[in-house]
Amino acid sequence: MNTNITIKIILLIGFYTLFFWGCKTRPKLEIENVSFSEEVSQPQIVVLKPKNVFDTLAFIKRIQENPREIGRYWAASRYSLKDDDLDYIPPSELRLIRNEIFARYGYRFNDPALRAHFESQDWYKPLFDNVEKFITPLERANIGFIQEKERTNPNISYEEQFQFFLESYFIGKWKNPQIPEMLRHKFYLSAFDDNFGLPHNYSEQLPPTNNYIYLIHSVFGGCSACTYHHSIYQFNRKGELLETLYLGESDDYYPYVEEKSSNRYEIWFTFYPGMRYDVDDPSVTDEMWEEAAATPIDTIRVQFHYNRDGQLILAE
Repeated sequence: MNTNITIKIILLIGFYTLFFWGCKTRPKLEIENVSFSEEVSQPQIVVLKPKNVFDTLAFIKRIQENPREIGRYWAASRYSLKDDDLDYIPPSELRLIRNEIFARYGYRFNDPALRAHFESQDWYKPLFDNVEKFITPLERANIGFIQEKERTNPNISYEEQFQFFLESYFIGKWKNPQIPEMLRHKFYLSAFDDNFGLPHNYSEQLPPTNNYIYLIHSVFGGCSACTYHHSIYQFNRKGELLETLYLGESDDYYPYVEEKSSNRYEIWFTFYPGMRYDVDDPSVTDEMWEEAAATPIDTIRVQFHYNRDGQLILAE
């Protein structure tokens, strides 16, 4: 046999032997039995927490514990409404009162008018498509009562409603407790924060203008030596509170208002030293009280007039 042919055959056999041996399947590693060195760092899983997570339970709890912070008609979520509590409230406003209960819990409204109304309120948060599970038994009963009144109450404008409140609620400088509850909450408590019903708070209407209503309001501090704090509250004709002007404090139950001339008025109130005495102090005699009551410490006088627009202007 030719030597060259022999060499070629040997090389060919060797080539195919190496080729088939390299293609042979190798055994798999048993990963579960492999132990890693402590020097090999383990991969770390980082959980990213979303920022500003909304606490739904805290939101609902705050509403149920203190509904007064949310909405103008918060009384419907706090007090049981009955009898004449909703008198002088027109059906269109009753609908707002009823839906405000749902809005407080973050209900998303489908009705365009309701959605626009509540989205204009800075307290409203559209969160849920259904808030039935949050409604309390008291609110559920009030919703049914409001619906009844929506079918029977006559229409009345907000201007007429506020005027009725002013004429009915204030008897001189004293408050009439017989006013319908929702009117009292809407116009009085929302403005004067008289939630505790202190017996020695006084209000009086100042001469009105074409565009505005002014009430002077005095709040008692609640102790034997406390003073009264006097403020003027400005409302528009619908009864919406626009501004509060603080006047000062005194020992008088209420300030006095006098018309000095055409469109010129004066409010005055006085400090008496007797109000500084402790009623439980046995060393304070009747003579001391009488002398103190007849001798004022100081009289504060505030003058004002109205401009052409009806704005109250305090004299400098």
